[in-house]
Amino acid sequence: MLQLHAADFFVFERGPGGVLIRTVGNRNLSWTGIARTFLCLTARYWAASTYGVVGSGRKVLTADLLTDFSTVLGVPVGA
Repeated sequence: MLQLHAADFFVFERGPGGVLIRTVGNRNLSWTGIARTFLCLTARYWAASTYGVVGSGRKVLTADLLTDFSTVLGVPVGA
């Protein structure tokens, strides 16, 4: 039987999605906290699990998600 541990859910790739999730995580936001913050700041809702799969590299970082991350982190999109 496959056993999952809490640490397995926080293993992120080294690519751009993993970097963004770790950066938001440094602001003490869980996946649910990320979803709520993004909803308040961008008026767009993504499921909390979406941020987890972006961080693990199983979902492509789309232009919409990148724009949302830049808004929340206060970084210009072109930077």
